[in-house]
Amino acid sequence: MNELTVYALTGMTRDASAQRRMVIQGFDIPARVFMVVLAAAGPALVITLIGWAFVGSYAIVLLPAFLAAVFVLVEGRSRSGLRLRNYQALLDRKRSSNGRWFVCGEEFDPLHGSAITIISSSAHRPVASLDEMLLAVEKAPVKVAGASSGEAHRDAVHAWDD
Repeated sequence: MNELTVYALTGMTRDASAQRRMVIQGFDIPARVFMVVLAAAGPALVITLIGWAFVGSYAIVLLPAFLAAVFVLVEGRSRSGLRLRNYQALLDRKRSSNGRWFVCGEEFDPLHGSAITIISSSAHRPVASLDEMLLAVEKAPVKVAGASSGEAHRDAVHAWDD
């Protein structure tokens, strides 16, 4: 009977959408950046046309300024804390009123939690010095195909001394 093999690809493909790129007229840009600029282009054009009625041809500056502002708001990240995207940090700040805290869009109540200490799962070893590494290499057994272990060790030691 044939068995069906199933692979868990979620771990490998979870961030794949963040890595996607698009080539437009020879420009290679991330797909998310393209979508942000595409979504902001319509409102930017409307604002530029409204500005044209008031200030004339100087309103053309509004188009790249608006696109840059939207890009910084959507793609930029805060400089401290969890480094959230700027719009997420603004939404959390706006919602966090009346004694309520929001972190990443989720309400956070510090009184209902418990304090824990996070420790590393493995012991750290100091880096060995060059002399210690060379000593370990000299003591390590070396096997050469077609030779007995005694001959191979003797050959390796003599080769090391040369």
